[in-house]
Amino acid sequence: MKLITTLVLLTTTHLAMAKNLVIGVENTQYMPFFSSEKGEFKGYARELFDDFGKNYGYSIQYKALPVIRLNQYLLEERIDAKFPDNPKWNQAAKANHNVQYSEDANQFTDGVLTPASKKGQEINRVATIRGFIPWPLMDLVSAGKLQLKEDNSLEVILKRISMGRTSAAYLNVDVAKYYAQNSNIYNAETLVLDESKPYARGGYKLSSISRQDAITDFNDYLKNHANTVNALKAKYSIQ
Repeated sequence: MKLITTLVLLTTTHLAMAKNLVIGVENTQYMPFFSSEKGEFKGYARELFDDFGKNYGYSIQYKALPVIRLNQYLLEERIDAKFPDNPKWNQAAKANHNVQYSEDANQFTDGVLTPASKKGQEINRVATIRGFIPWPLMDLVSAGKLQLKEDNSLEVILKRISMGRTSAAYLNVDVAKYYAQNSNIYNAETLVLDESKPYARGGYKLSSISRQDAITDFNDYLKNHANTVNALKAKYSIQ
């Protein structure tokens, strides 16, 4: 009986010591990186942070928000951390805030994707998910040489491309590849990156203003659990 009581006390103490961490995530379907559907957050990011929490004593809550509101919540410190993030995103809004960033959780390539047969052709309109800012294209947009067509749904964008109603979209290469291989939404030509148009490469990072402890621990996790991280990348076919 004494042994059982001791084990219960140890377990209770361990749970009490768990560090709470609220990570804000995008309320959109962006597999294989992440997806928020019917209140369930899943994909590469979910498995990555679940494993991080398990190994470093964090009790993690995922809060799915629209892209624009997600950045506001980070700056207002209404969430502990944000994923994904990058120092090049929303620079003006972040200018007066001490946002800290982790090392890269994975790499990304974002750019203008078109059906292969239309690669290299001149375009005057690009579809993108509402709230996403295609930074490499903004000079063309400001100059009036390119229009952005925003939509809340990646599925709608892909359907429009498959029906020929939209010729190009600013998307992540791995996301487009995933939907071409795993969904019946897009069944026309495979989308390819048009390198003749501006595109961006970088890394998805965890960001925070108030939780430097989480950033430090996550960096340690990425370094010391690299085999697990690489296995997850391979599982989801991402960079």
